[in-house]
Amino acid sequence: MRLRPDEAEALRQAAARVIKKQKLAEVARWMNAQGYTGSRGAPWSSMSLGRLLDNPKIAGLAPDENGNLVPTGLAYVITPEEFHQLQGRERRSKDRAPEYDYLLTSGLSQCGLCHHDLVGARANNSTPGYRCLHASGGGCGKVRITADQLEDYVGTYVVAQLVRPGAQEQLIALRDQMTKQAEDLEKQIKALEERRERLAAVYVDQAITQADYDEGKKESGNKLRVLRKKLRFTQQAANAPVAGVTDLVAWWNTAPNESKRSLVVLLLEKIEVFQASAAGIRTVEPGRVKLHWRGQGSQSPESA
Repeated sequence: MRLRPDEAEALRQAAARVIKKQKLAEVARWMNAQGYTGSRGAPWSSMSLGRLLDNPKIAGLAPDENGNLVPTGLAYVITPEEFHQLQGRERRSKDRAPEYDYLLTSGLSQCGLCHHDLVGARANNSTPGYRCLHASGGGCGKVRITADQLEDYVGTYVVAQLVRPGAQEQLIALRDQMTKQAEDLEKQIKALEERRERLAAVYVDQAITQADYDEGKKESGNKLRVLRKKLRFTQQAANAPVAGVTDLVAWWNTAPNESKRSLVVLLLEKIEVFQASAAGIRTVEPGRVKLHWRGQGSQSPESA
């Protein structure tokens, strides 16, 4: 909230060098040679410097409810114009954070407040996380959680299910059930697509009005989206590689995320995430995450 003159001046110079096309690695070496360190005393690297320069707080900016950067009225190190110049710099692949393979996206994790799907998104410090989009994206924008917090938490309770007696037999039974459900969904989708084609034919023959056709097309389109989403989930669950696995826990610890995701979908209908009680909390508080197990309803694991 307050500026330290010596640190602020160092950052201004670093930003100016980057704006003038100097490479991040070179600027980081310059800062280290001048005796500047990070907040915890660590030397600067191109990655840590890049994360700092990408943080809008250094320009007194913060995202509003629509995700647009607006002035906060707080102290700033560089001007908003300089910040936008930094954001427009040409980035090399080394400057970019590597892609993160999110385990619980595509509708599996949801905002506990508005029930909108959580999406994978990096925070200002490039830490992978899950967030509810702002109103412009259909959500409330109030729920965020780091990826390792949520994934480790869910993984702990999934593994607990895997060590229960008869777990493999139960998983195979669930998988067979989901296979049958996928087949039923495919039939429903096919029937709805045929119905939509018949509706179009009737409209072409001028047997219904434009308004009736538009309403029927919209209704069938909405139903198709819902059914196709359910189908993706059931197909993932039906493909869970559980048969023939002798040690499910060992398998979980080494399996690729795609296979883990299939198993999570097989066990869980959805995962609800709520707000933390305060910013900066590094643990999952009791009641913040609700797991909806198939056939068992929803529950906070701490109370189960």
